[in-house]
Amino acid sequence: MKVLVATRRSQGERELDVDDCVEGELVWIAEPCGRGLEPEQRYCSCSITFVGVASFGMTTTAEVVELEAMTPERYADAVQDALRGLPSGVRGLNATAEGLAQIAEELPEGTILERFNTWLQPRYEPGTDRLNPSILGLPETPEQSASG
Repeated sequence: MKVLVATRRSQGERELDVDDCVEGELVWIAEPCGRGLEPEQRYCSCSITFVGVASFGMTTTAEVVELEAMTPERYADAVQDALRGLPSGVRGLNATAEGLAQIAEELPEGTILERFNTWLQPRYEPGTDRLNPSILGLPETPEQSASG
């Protein structure tokens, strides 16, 4: 089964990249707090990151991988176990796991994803090592923002 996991591949290529997750751990997408939904494209870390189910760390990149031992039930259980301790506002855990599995299933293995709120995109143009334009429209790296 294909799933989304934290990856360090391509970290540092975007100005706002963060990676506090365990490499290869399953990730989920937290609902943005609302600050990242403003039309001026302000953002909050919760609007641009994936969250690790084991570490609760944040990462701006997730990779599509095939995990042979994973089943839809195990995936849902992993997400449920991770979110069990969160405030009662988190609902639809099975739907969350199903949605993540559907996203992963539709993409080629090895695809690196990034996000802004509900928008997901491959970090690279398909079949190339060229970065897609940033969802946020920000410079790619701190060096580019200093020179631009």
